[in-house]
Amino acid sequence: MGLDRAEMDRRIEELLSIFPIEKLLGRNIFALSGGEKQILALASAYLSGCPFLVLDEPSSNLDEGSIAVLKTMLHTLKEKGITILIAEHRLYYLMDLVDRVVFLEKGRLCKLFSKEDFLALPEENIKAMGLRARTKPSLSLPEWKNEGALRYYKEEGFASFSFGKIYGIVGENGIGKSTFLRKLSGLENEKGSHFSLFGKELRKRQRLELSAMVMQDVNQQLFGDSVEEEMELGKTGQKRCLKERCEGIIDGQENEQNKTRPHNTTKEELLNALGLSELKDRHPMSLSGGQKQRLALVATLYQEAKLFFFDEPTSGMDQKNMLRIARLLKSAIREDRIFFLVSHDYAFLQEVADEVVEMSRLFGSSQRKVDSCPLL
Repeated sequence: MGLDRAEMDRRIEELLSIFPIEKLLGRNIFALSGGEKQILALASAYLSGCPFLVLDEPSSNLDEGSIAVLKTMLHTLKEKGITILIAEHRLYYLMDLVDRVVFLEKGRLCKLFSKEDFLALPEENIKAMGLRARTKPSLSLPEWKNEGALRYYKEEGFASFSFGKIYGIVGENGIGKSTFLRKLSGLENEKGSHFSLFGKELRKRQRLELSAMVMQDVNQQLFGDSVEEEMELGKTGQKRCLKERCEGIIDGQENEQNKTRPHNTTKEELLNALGLSELKDRHPMSLSGGQKQRLALVATLYQEAKLFFFDEPTSGMDQKNMLRIARLLKSAIREDRIFFLVSHDYAFLQEVADEVVEMSRLFGSSQRKVDSCPLL
């Protein structure tokens, strides 16, 4: 930034007095969660000394506590005379901060509201505009029952999950939700843990063959030269691998009524469900962030898998596409599949999840302690 050391030290001292980021100092940036990176990015923007800040979806991937911190940070910046322009789908935390609300549609400025006029709009108008709620969403779903054919054993207990269900995984930023998905799917090892399915040991290679995932950063998983080609990547050979690697574990375990139902939605139906049909010849890297997110999701659902993992699948999504994704996931769940959804989007989870798993209670003291997996 072209500043001398004394000025840099002064700004950092001021930064730490304003923003609660002490716990992030000294940590490897690449080891931070997505939400922690969001908070750090905003603090760094303030450190630059710019009088005008542009924030693109600053609340994406943030838990409720971090959103409260973000709101406090924005209020402090506003009091210091800094102009802030925010592009955002989550609206509730901004309602007592904004001065004006600009409504964009298809890249064009359609309406400009004062804060008072926007808050006075009827709720049906808000829905018709495809906007999220102006009030904080709540989550009122059944708690996780810790039962089912898939089991994850650790020294402090075990976690069980049932086929045919959609699980919402919630918890504060940095608690290990994404890590939990990587371990359960076989992408990451964990010393001392064991897994079983229908009472039979499930090794890492088998978990990998059973699994399909939408990552938090979908740019890391899009490799095709077109949207249509992307749909086919990962599917080729997976059905054969499932049979070879998991023979004897899943065979014969499917629900009888599921055998009469079609197992796969067609590629065209999946693309159409999330409004991607007209983009099938486009290169994935030419798509918008939201379009990439939707592409990764439908490409994952198109795979021959049993365990599906979705890490913040509605991050940065408007109301319309959030509901589209919820409907698609509810229609795609079957008696031979389990869906795991890591999300801070309570409005989304309320629409789609069957049970909610609180990460802090996943292997809590309320569970029976086990010395080892009974299979080993």
